[in-house]
Amino acid sequence: MDAQEASTIGARARMIRRRRGLSLEVVAGLTGVGKQYLSMLELGQRGFNRRGLLEDLANALDCSVADLTGQPYLPPDRESARAKAVIAQIERGLNEATVDDVPDLRPRPLDVLDYWVKSATKLRDTASYRASGEGIDDVLIELQVHLATSDGRERLRAAELITETAYHGFVLATTLGYMHLAQLAAQRAFDAARIAERPELEAFAMFARAPSIARTGGRRRAVRMLDRAIEMPSS
Repeated sequence: MDAQEASTIGARARMIRRRRGLSLEVVAGLTGVGKQYLSMLELGQRGFNRRGLLEDLANALDCSVADLTGQPYLPPDRESARAKAVIAQIERGLNEATVDDVPDLRPRPLDVLDYWVKSATKLRDTASYRASGEGIDDVLIELQVHLATSDGRERLRAAELITETAYHGFVLATTLGYMHLAQLAAQRAFDAARIAERPELEAFAMFARAPSIARTGGRRRAVRMLDRAIEMPSS
């Protein structure tokens, strides 16, 4: 996508948002991006370098992708199709262990799991979705074991990492069109953030929950959630 095309799409998004009477904060939350990033998209200062981003923005604005691009929307590219292989791993990671029920296994150290999360995030930011999701099931399960068997600072750290990992699963599931799985991942991120006792993480996770709820019929509820998240105090 060249700069002119990005500028045109951004201008259309801005016009539709204003017609809908929606704030930057709310649309950014529904889209799954930051307010400043959305503003840059609207002004043509950033390109739509992730195919799923157009779909996310269109859903947030309650319009079609064609309304933004002015052209028929092409199907996902081959990499996105192949990336669906990670969906089964996300499902296993979320369903094999919960906050209250974990398997009997010895998890890897938190430093190792923390490194995986950081590496996966970098891969995701380059649209390497399949690679970024490899091993997410084991990481989620092992972090849940840490949460269940640790206390004090280690437990809080495990909760923080679960929030980040579940959010990563949410982004992958959303990008690949598995909205109910995305909602499950966002809920897990929210639950872990509350355990971590960090309001900013809780608000961050709430921003993740809202888009998936909006896409499964709860758009008004999603807007209410985003309003509450915006009002939440930071630590």
